[in-house]
Amino acid sequence: ISIVGLSLTIISHLPNRKLMKTRSIKIHLMLSVSLLCSIILLFIMDIFVAEEEEMDPSIPCFVIGVLLNYFWLTQLCWMVVEAVTIYMALVKVLGVHISRAMIKFSVFAWGSPVLFPLIGYAWGRNKFIDPKTCFVSRPFGFATFYAPVALGVLTNWILFIFIAKVIVAKSRAKAEQNPENHSEIALKNENKPSPRLA
Repeated sequence: ISIVGLSLTIISHLPNRKLMKTRSIKIHLMLSVSLLCSIILLFIMDIFVAEEEEMDPSIPCFVIGVLLNYFWLTQLCWMVVEAVTIYMALVKVLGVHISRAMIKFSVFAWGSPVLFPLIGYAWGRNKFIDPKTCFVSRPFGFATFYAPVALGVLTNWILFIFIAKVIVAKSRAKAEQNPENHSEIALKNENKPSPRLA
Protein backbone atom coordinates (compact mmCIF):
# COMPACT_ATOMS: atom_id res chain seq x y z
CA ILE A 1 0.00 0.00 0.00
CA SER A 2 2.82 2.40 0.89
CA ILE A 3 4.61 1.74 -2.40
CA VAL A 4 1.42 2.35 -4.38
CA GLY A 5 0.58 5.51 -2.42
CA LEU A 6 4.05 7.00 -2.75
CA SER A 7 4.27 6.09 -6.44
CA LEU A 8 0.91 7.74 -7.15
CA THR A 9 2.01 10.82 -5.19
CA ILE A 10 5.15 11.18 -7.29
CA ILE A 11 3.45 10.41 -10.63
CA SER A 12 0.50 12.76 -9.99
CA HIS A 13 2.76 15.74 -9.21
CA LEU A 14 5.31 15.39 -12.01
CA PRO A 15 3.08 16.50 -14.96
CA ASN A 16 1.94 19.65 -13.13
CA ARG A 17 4.53 22.30 -13.99
CA LYS A 18 3.04 24.97 -11.72
CA LEU A 19 3.26 22.73 -8.68
CA MET A 20 6.76 21.58 -9.61
CA LYS A 21 7.95 25.18 -9.42
CA THR A 22 6.93 25.31 -5.76
CA ARG A 23 9.78 24.64 -3.34
CA SER A 24 7.61 22.86 -0.77
CA ILE A 25 6.26 20.44 -3.41
CA LYS A 26 9.80 19.65 -4.56
CA ILE A 27 10.82 18.90 -0.99
CA HIS A 28 7.76 16.66 -0.50
CA LEU A 29 8.62 14.77 -3.68
CA MET A 30 12.24 14.27 -2.64
CA LEU A 31 11.05 12.90 0.70
CA SER A 32 8.58 10.62 -1.10
CA VAL A 33 11.32 9.29 -3.40
CA SER A 34 13.54 8.55 -0.41
CA LEU A 35 10.71 6.77 1.42
CA LEU A 36 9.83 4.76 -1.68
CA CYS A 37 13.42 3.57 -2.14
CA SER A 38 13.64 2.55 1.52
CA ILE A 39 10.42 0.52 1.40
CA ILE A 40 11.43 -1.26 -1.81
CA LEU A 41 14.80 -2.12 -0.26
CA LEU A 42 13.06 -3.51 2.82
CA PHE A 43 11.11 -5.95 0.66
CA ILE A 44 14.25 -7.00 -1.20
CA MET A 45 16.14 -7.33 2.10
CA ASP A 46 13.77 -10.04 3.33
CA ILE A 47 14.75 -12.26 0.40
CA PHE A 48 18.48 -12.11 1.14
CA VAL A 49 18.08 -12.32 4.92
CA ALA A 50 16.23 -15.62 4.50
CA GLU A 51 19.02 -17.02 2.34
CA GLU A 52 21.91 -15.65 4.43
CA GLU A 53 23.76 -18.35 6.40
CA GLU A 54 27.42 -17.28 6.23
CA MET A 55 29.38 -15.27 8.78
CA ASP A 56 30.08 -12.49 6.31
CA PRO A 57 27.29 -10.79 4.34
CA SER A 58 26.94 -11.58 0.67
CA ILE A 59 27.42 -8.79 -1.85
CA PRO A 60 23.65 -8.20 -2.36
CA CYS A 61 23.09 -8.22 1.40
CA PHE A 62 25.94 -5.78 1.94
CA VAL A 63 24.71 -3.43 -0.80
CA ILE A 64 21.16 -3.45 0.59
CA GLY A 65 22.43 -2.71 4.09
CA VAL A 66 24.51 0.24 2.89
CA LEU A 67 21.63 1.62 0.78
CA LEU A 68 19.18 1.28 3.66
CA ASN A 69 21.56 3.16 5.92
CA TYR A 70 21.83 5.87 3.28
CA PHE A 71 18.13 6.23 2.42
CA TRP A 72 16.96 6.27 6.06
CA LEU A 73 19.33 9.17 6.66
CA THR A 74 18.20 10.98 3.50
CA GLN A 75 14.61 10.81 4.77
CA LEU A 76 15.66 12.44 8.01
CA CYS A 77 17.65 15.12 6.16
CA TRP A 78 14.66 16.01 3.98
CA MET A 79 12.50 16.25 7.11
CA VAL A 80 15.03 18.68 8.57
CA VAL A 81 15.01 20.66 5.31
CA GLU A 82 11.22 20.84 5.42
CA ALA A 83 11.27 22.03 9.03
CA VAL A 84 13.88 24.68 8.19
CA THR A 85 11.84 26.02 5.25
CA ILE A 86 8.68 26.19 7.38
CA TYR A 87 10.60 28.03 10.11
CA MET A 88 12.07 30.49 7.60
CA ALA A 89 8.65 31.11 6.04
CA LEU A 90 7.08 31.86 9.41
CA VAL A 91 9.89 33.75 11.10
CA LYS A 92 11.61 35.35 8.08
CA VAL A 93 14.86 35.77 9.97
CA LEU A 94 16.36 39.11 8.82
CA GLY A 95 14.65 38.65 5.46
CA VAL A 96 16.91 35.70 4.66
CA HIS A 97 16.74 34.52 1.06
CA ILE A 98 18.69 31.43 0.03
CA SER A 99 19.80 31.61 -3.59
CA ARG A 100 19.55 28.30 -5.44
CA ALA A 101 17.91 26.85 -2.36
CA MET A 102 16.91 23.49 -3.87
CA ILE A 103 20.45 22.84 -5.10
CA LYS A 104 21.84 23.50 -1.62
CA PHE A 105 19.09 21.49 0.05
CA SER A 106 19.71 18.59 -2.34
CA VAL A 107 23.45 18.64 -1.69
CA PHE A 108 22.73 18.50 2.03
CA ALA A 109 19.94 15.89 1.97
CA TRP A 110 21.33 13.61 -0.75
CA GLY A 111 25.03 14.27 -0.23
CA SER A 112 25.74 14.37 3.51
CA PRO A 113 24.24 10.89 4.28
CA VAL A 114 26.81 9.33 1.91
CA LEU A 115 29.53 10.03 4.46
CA PHE A 116 28.15 7.68 7.10
CA PRO A 117 28.12 4.42 5.08
CA LEU A 118 31.60 5.32 3.79
CA ILE A 119 32.83 5.83 7.35
CA GLY A 120 31.21 2.55 8.39
CA TYR A 121 32.81 0.62 5.54
CA ALA A 122 36.25 2.14 6.18
CA TRP A 123 35.86 1.29 9.87
CA GLY A 124 34.42 -2.21 9.77
CA ARG A 125 34.73 -3.46 6.19
CA ASN A 126 32.48 -6.53 5.82
CA LYS A 127 31.57 -6.46 9.52
CA PHE A 128 29.83 -3.14 8.95
CA ILE A 129 26.71 -5.04 7.78
CA ASP A 130 25.13 -7.81 9.84
CA PRO A 131 24.41 -10.85 7.61
CA LYS A 132 21.44 -11.85 9.82
CA THR A 133 19.60 -8.58 9.17
CA CYS A 134 21.30 -7.09 6.07
CA PHE A 135 21.51 -3.85 8.01
CA VAL A 136 24.14 -1.96 9.96
CA SER A 137 25.59 -4.02 12.80
CA ARG A 138 25.42 -2.62 16.33
CA PRO A 139 29.02 -1.54 16.98
CA PHE A 140 29.13 0.54 13.81
CA GLY A 141 25.47 1.51 13.78
CA PHE A 142 25.79 3.73 16.84
CA ALA A 143 28.13 6.07 14.96
CA THR A 144 26.85 5.72 11.39
CA PHE A 145 23.09 5.46 11.97
CA TYR A 146 21.73 5.97 15.49
CA ALA A 147 23.79 9.07 16.32
CA PRO A 148 22.83 11.01 13.13
CA VAL A 149 19.21 9.89 13.54
CA ALA A 150 19.16 11.16 17.13
CA LEU A 151 20.71 14.45 16.01
CA GLY A 152 18.17 14.84 13.21
CA VAL A 153 15.21 14.07 15.50
CA LEU A 154 16.50 16.53 18.10
CA THR A 155 16.89 19.22 15.41
CA ASN A 156 13.33 18.63 14.20
CA TRP A 157 11.97 18.88 17.76
CA ILE A 158 13.82 22.15 18.38
CA LEU A 159 12.50 23.62 15.13
CA PHE A 160 9.01 22.35 15.94
CA ILE A 161 9.08 24.17 19.29
CA PHE A 162 10.24 27.40 17.61
CA ILE A 163 7.56 27.08 14.90
CA ALA A 164 4.85 26.41 17.49
CA LYS A 165 5.93 29.50 19.47
CA VAL A 166 5.80 31.66 16.34
CA ILE A 167 2.33 30.39 15.40
CA VAL A 168 0.99 31.00 18.93
CA ALA A 169 2.55 34.48 19.06
CA LYS A 170 1.10 35.43 15.65
CA SER A 171 -2.37 34.14 16.57
CA ARG A 172 -2.30 36.17 19.79
CA ALA A 173 -1.16 39.28 17.92
CA LYS A 174 -4.00 38.90 15.40
CA ALA A 175 -6.49 38.41 18.21
CA GLU A 176 -5.32 41.61 19.90
CA GLN A 177 -5.50 43.58 16.64
CA ASN A 178 -9.03 42.34 15.85
CA PRO A 179 -11.51 45.20 16.61
CA GLU A 180 -14.26 42.71 17.50
CA ASN A 181 -12.11 41.35 20.32
CA HIS A 182 -11.47 44.89 21.57
CA SER A 183 -15.21 45.65 21.64
CA GLU A 184 -15.91 42.41 23.52
CA ILE A 185 -13.26 43.29 26.10
CA ALA A 186 -14.74 46.80 26.47
CA LEU A 187 -18.23 45.38 27.02
CA LYS A 188 -16.92 42.98 29.65
CA ASN A 189 -15.23 45.86 31.45
CA GLU A 190 -18.44 47.93 31.34
CA ASN A 191 -20.50 45.06 32.77
CA LYS A 192 -18.13 44.55 35.67
CA PRO A 193 -19.52 46.03 38.98
CA SER A 194 -17.53 48.96 40.30
CA PRO A 195 -15.82 48.57 43.68
CA ARG A 196 -17.90 51.39 45.18
CA LEU A 197 -21.21 49.74 44.28
CA ALA A 198 -19.98 46.46 45.68
